[in-house]
Amino acid sequence: MRVLLLLTLFVTRAGATPAHYEQGLTAFEKKDWPAARQAFESVIEKDQSISNDLLFNLGNTLFREEKPGLAALWYRRALLLDPGDTAARQNLRLLQRRTGALEFAPTTGRTISSLLPHSQWLWTLSATAWTGALALGALVFLRLRGRTRTAAWSLLALAVPATALAAWGARARLGPEEAVRRAIVTQTDTTALAAPTETAGIIIDLPPGSEVVVRENRDNWSYVEIPGSPTRVGWVRRSTLTPLWPYPPELIQ
Repeated sequence: MRVLLLLTLFVTRAGATPAHYEQGLTAFEKKDWPAARQAFESVIEKDQSISNDLLFNLGNTLFREEKPGLAALWYRRALLLDPGDTAARQNLRLLQRRTGALEFAPTTGRTISSLLPHSQWLWTLSATAWTGALALGALVFLRLRGRTRTAAWSLLALAVPATALAAWGARARLGPEEAVRRAIVTQTDTTALAAPTETAGIIIDLPPGSEVVVRENRDNWSYVEIPGSPTRVGWVRRSTLTPLWPYPPELIQ
């Protein structure tokens, strides 16, 4: 069983195991999938806690319940908390092969930048920028000589590319602002239409687990950007979509 790494939605005692989490694990071991799902969901709703393992186990439970759209949703949420979660990524790929779900192809930069949390890229950017600024200030104003001057130049030479790399990583990483605009198709028989009406022409079928970016919501419809080359847009019933990250954005910083 995976080790629980607890992150709080609001307020939780450090190191505390949510009251319903063990119930979910017990039900999962007994293959009582509905009870496991209800217990795991209660960790978020009642215990107000969230963790990578919790999201991963919810994905596994819904996978067993043969709900591929919802399973993909929870695996993707687990990956937002921990982009290095190999098991969640493998399970998501298995689902995609089965359903044909569409996703936005990650760029090489985004793949590399996912190795660190967004907040860590920002912290590194701030630290390297300040280091470079201090080294430059020392060279300009302190009239350094000998080894001290050489050390300041060396520090500046290291800080400049490090700052550029951190800035690139922070920009390339899928941050909270973009994540909250994404939604996952969680219902079967979902189609993107040319207009917000059932009689409009079909643009493309969207298998469960597919990613979209919501550009606009209008009544019962969402105008979405659809993965592909070239990128397409269309109208989708809002009831068929579930937001990728409806929780506090700072949790995926």
